[in-house]
Amino acid sequence: MSWRIGTSVSEAGRNLSTAAVRTALSTVVAAGLVGALTFAEHSTTTRLIDFRRDFEAQGGFVAVVFNENGLPAERCERLPELIGAEAAGGFNYGSTLATGNAPGSLFSMLSVTEGIFDVWVPDDHLREADIQVAIGSAVAEELGVQKGRFLLLGEGEPRAITAVVDTEDRNPQAMRSILSVVPPIDDVNQCWVAFGPGAHEAGIASLRALFSDTGPDTTVGPYRRTDEFTLDPVAELASRPMRNGWLAVGLAIALLAWVGWWARRAEFGLYRAIGTARNELLLMAWVESFVTTTVGALLGFVWATAVFDATHGGELSGGQILLASRNAVAAALLAIALGPLAAVLMGRTDVASQLKDR
Repeated sequence: MSWRIGTSVSEAGRNLSTAAVRTALSTVVAAGLVGALTFAEHSTTTRLIDFRRDFEAQGGFVAVVFNENGLPAERCERLPELIGAEAAGGFNYGSTLATGNAPGSLFSMLSVTEGIFDVWVPDDHLREADIQVAIGSAVAEELGVQKGRFLLLGEGEPRAITAVVDTEDRNPQAMRSILSVVPPIDDVNQCWVAFGPGAHEAGIASLRALFSDTGPDTTVGPYRRTDEFTLDPVAELASRPMRNGWLAVGLAIALLAWVGWWARRAEFGLYRAIGTARNELLLMAWVESFVTTTVGALLGFVWATAVFDATHGGELSGGQILLASRNAVAAALLAIALGPLAAVLMGRTDVASQLKDR
């Protein structure tokens, strides 16, 4: 007999509903494999994003110009206008001194320009305040003082603390320093410049040109150096093991589907005995595979994404979800394309041999 397409699709639907355990098992297998792939993708991309965020927060895109004989402070402060840097500022090391608040403790004294705060603590917007004397948070903790209190610096008059800064990320040494803000009219020994992620390398080259007239002792380099032990997020993302995970997962689902079709070879023999054509067997197998794989992949992706997002504080971005969804969809499409091909092989087997297995 010759079946119509609608009849083949209806028969596939009846197979799915009457063999509920088999259908559920196939769906769960697809969900588990796609869910594992999705979770692994989310873990990898989150690790790389966290590294990139920490790298930037800790001065990964900061450059330092150094000359112990001096650099023009005004030029340093104006660098954001000249080369498109995000922030720039300079400082000079001063002497170590004791304060009247703790006569037995010595602290470093730094003369800084206002722009240095934008580089060292970019999220605090300290430039908007009128800062005269700032102290590192380690100094504040050791002396037990805070903003608004007074410090007796050496033999001079007490001076009010106008800011407490936490420079641990971008300059831990300044944590135990007293920072005296000076106008950018003299020289500084160091000029720190913060660039955007895409302008760092070109910015360093520009700095070398801009300070080429300050003598051969001037050095320019990144604050945080990169080497073979430093992650390159872009390269790591491109070479991640999971980039081809869709292939392994798709083949695994298809292979398990082939095992299932082989276990049903007697059933295929009955269909062939009543005149079902090979293309109709293929259509039935494709419909069953499409339903179980699609539903399973969708459930696995949603489950893995929800669990990962809940356990990581809702940090998943749209880009991460899109990247993982591409892998999940590719795996499902591969499984749907290859899984039903077992039905073609069943159609080439002798009917009598298939019926013997009943």
